Amino acid sequence: MNKRTKAESGKAENLEIFNKNRLIDQEISLMRTKCEHGMMSAEELQGNIQKMEEIRKDLVRAIHKYSIKPYTAKDGKGRKDRTRWSTRLPDDTKACGYRWLRANDEDSLYQLLFEYYGLKEPTHIRKPSATSLEGLYNRWIEYRLAKVRPGTVKKDQAIWNRFYKGDPITKKPLDAIRPSEAFLWLSNMVTSRHLTRRQYTEMRGIWSRIEGFAYNDDLISKRLMRNVESPERNLFADEKPRYKEEAAFTISEIHQLSEKASELYALSHFNTAYLGLMLDPYIGFRVGELSCLRWDCIDFNKKTITIKQAEAPKYVVENGEIHNRGYEIIDHLKCHHKERIVPLPPEAESVLNRIRKENMKHGVISEYVFVQKSGERVHTRAFHKALKNVYKELGWNNKIGGIHECRRTYATSLIGKIDDKDVQMWMGHKDWTTTKRYYQYSSQEPDPSAAEAVSRAFREA
Repeated sequence: MNKRTKAESGKAENLEIFNKNRLIDQEISLMRTKCEHGMMSAEELQGNIQKMEEIRKDLVRAIHKYSIKPYTAKDGKGRKDRTRWSTRLPDDTKACGYRWLRANDEDSLYQLLFEYYGLKEPTHIRKPSATSLEGLYNRWIEYRLAKVRPGTVKKDQAIWNRFYKGDPITKKPLDAIRPSEAFLWLSNMVTSRHLTRRQYTEMRGIWSRIEGFAYNDDLISKRLMRNVESPERNLFADEKPRYKEEAAFTISEIHQLSEKASELYALSHFNTAYLGLMLDPYIGFRVGELSCLRWDCIDFNKKTITIKQAEAPKYVVENGEIHNRGYEIIDHLKCHHKERIVPLPPEAESVLNRIRKENMKHGVISEYVFVQKSGERVHTRAFHKALKNVYKELGWNNKIGGIHECRRTYATSLIGKIDDKDVQMWMGHKDWTTTKRYYQYSSQEPDPSAAEAVSRAFREA
């Protein structure tokens, strides 16, 4: 038997070894599935994979007839400066009957031996292209965490998991994807998942941001999404209204809400969140701003309230995952406003005076307006819970929103009666369209006088 025949028989001998290799691949795949479903931690998975790889090395050593060992390599000047690993492979083209196989470290050398003996590198440890969406995702998340709040990153992760995770297109290098291929993928996602225009924009935004991050770091040479058109508008699912018709209170409902909130406060043993429900329709605060309202921000002489702080969910990063850990106070408002000043109407002043008296009555001294008996500030969830109790007592089953309904009531009451710019500033919006589009209550039922107005318009035409 010549040397070539021996080498070929060496690759094919001992079928049991190759069957064991397949079992190792299956076992690792099973462990990865358990890790994805929370049945195994990432640390346990990594440790078990290392053990399996050691078993795979034993399979190689069982059929490899040459020694596998390190040696000290020399640099260009003949100095011994680093350690490398080497072994021999049969080669009948050489006079000695073998050739050298070298690598920078032991693991890399075994990877070459895996390929030589047909024990290919298993798919579970094949890394995606460094310039694919999947290959760039973790680096982009780290960059994103340094740029925006963790809560925003958590939303980005949810969108990625919903639309991108595991999709074959995320494993392909971005420079290798054609605009037509990207368009077909986006269009198929819209039609197969019945996406609205808003959902499509959020999904596409993830791709665009990852691509922009890679382009700025010179990892890719082009911005693909800039040349990809959007599907036709008639392909998108209908956008559901963000708020129902009952998303704002009428004047009579404000009075009912205030009366019921006052009754529940008297039965609650000092739950000032109920008094906050009586106050908010007249000042239009976000619930996080209401929770952080301080006495030194109220000027009873000038009849104004200055909003400087807000409560927001507190997110922390633990083991690469983002978790909610209660609340924190932030020193800026939504839309990045440092502060804003709103008028203090008599109705709101009356509620604030009552709150001050109640705090003094219970011996609670605090810089914050809404506090508990312990002196601790009332959190946002207390206002939502109080409003839910009021809805239940009043039998308002059609009211499904939270404290934000008070804010929409405030805006609806002012639009058309106060200068548009003032309403925008008091609401704390960047532009007027936000105020007009989402905060003005309008009934779908035409006014009884509308029919006559239409008729008059046609007669005068």
